[in-house]
Amino acid sequence: MKVAYIGLGSNLGKPEENLAQARHHIQEIQGVALSKASPLYHTEPQGFSDQPWFCNQVVEVTLEHSVAPLQLLD
Repeated sequence: MKVAYIGLGSNLGKPEENLAQARHHIQEIQGVALSKASPLYHTEPQGFSDQPWFCNQVVEVTLEHSVAPLQLLD
C-alpha cells in the first residue's frame, strides 16, 4: 500500500458540505481508501479580502499498488 495526502479547500457556497462531498468522492475511487482526516480549519483569504473565509482540511488516503499517482489526480 502507498500513502498520499490531499489538501482540500473551499470558500464558495457551503464549504463544509463541499469538503464532505470531496471526501465522499475520494472514497468512491477504486483502489483508494480514506484513512484519516484532519479537523476542519477556517482561514482568512490571502491577497483578496473581499471573499469568504476558506474551510480547509487534509486527508490521508491509502492506495493499492495498482493506483498510479496521476490516477489519483484525475
